[in-house]
Amino acid sequence: MSLGLLLLDSLLPVAFGGAFLTYFAGKVCARLRNFLAVLTSSLLIVIIAYLYPYVGGEVLQQPLSISFIGVPLVLRLNMLSWFFAVTIAGIGALSIIYSLQYMKAVQRLDYYYFSMLFVTAAMLGAVVAGDLISFYVFWEIVSWSTYLLISLKGGKAVAAGLKYIIMSLIGSVAMLVVIVSLYVTYGTLEIEALSACMGAASLGYVVFITLMLSVTFLIINALWPVHSWLPDAHAESVSPFS
Repeated sequence: MSLGLLLLDSLLPVAFGGAFLTYFAGKVCARLRNFLAVLTSSLLIVIIAYLYPYVGGEVLQQPLSISFIGVPLVLRLNMLSWFFAVTIAGIGALSIIYSLQYMKAVQRLDYYYFSMLFVTAAMLGAVVAGDLISFYVFWEIVSWSTYLLISLKGGKAVAAGLKYIIMSLIGSVAMLVVIVSLYVTYGTLEIEALSACMGAASLGYVVFITLMLSVTFLIINALWPVHSWLPDAHAESVSPFS
């Protein structure tokens, strides 16, 4: 296995493992928790930065050792997904560092830092997913982690979080319909293979897939006319996450 594939393989275990380790460290010592939160978020940047030479002129693709109902799961990284990965990791690390002082007086900080690292890990998973099953799983983790962070303060924040998650679930169902349809039609969920298959698809089918996915992405990006969850969510969620 090349160093690039080894780094790609280590990215998500470090991201998710660091989130859990940070949470349990907080039960022992707040300073240890803060140190691990910064260390994990910084280490993710380092791993992604070291992946840059391996995606300059090629695509890194690594099958996972597990599958879902016979569908192989794949990690895939190219220059575009690398750019989003380093952006996510960079902004995530800055938010964690900013939180050290800003969130100092807030309750449930173990839960907060866990959720911040967990949602970052899930976003990284979404951009390195090479198949739609992996993408869907990470997408759902992002949605539910976001709900937990929006609702952190309680009170009105819970209502804002519920508004978000209900709309997000509508988008998730639309994506699930697309995933099932593509698998029944083409017998694969690998994104690279589907890209080739869709080139020969009928116009009607392309329009159907586009419309269904538009529901998903319009909601999550809070674009008109499904943007109503955003003002409440930003107003009620904690500033470093918002």
